[in-house]
Amino acid sequence: AALVWVCAPHTGVLLVPVLLYGLLLGLMAVLATGMGPWVAAGGALFLVSDSLIALNAFAPGLDLPQRDLLVMSTYIAAQVLIVLGLLRREAAQENQAASP
Repeated sequence: AALVWVCAPHTGVLLVPVLLYGLLLGLMAVLATGMGPWVAAGGALFLVSDSLIALNAFAPGLDLPQRDLLVMSTYIAAQVLIVLGLLRREAAQENQAASP
């Protein structure tokens, strides 16, 4: 809600698409919590990464130091955690199916 409050006044004609994307991004983060702790952490970091992008695009005057590094590091970490979490989940399911 705070991110919307900060960004919405500056989105102009992109308000509706930005709100829809934010809603879907939040939904993704919530649904990731049901996939295990690694995927949940990845979903949270992905939300952080995209929030930093939104702040850069729609919060005039906010100049985060090392912004690009922060965006890319949280994005890459998010993707790694999501993939590792899904691989761990798949391996656990295969082990469970193989055991009597």
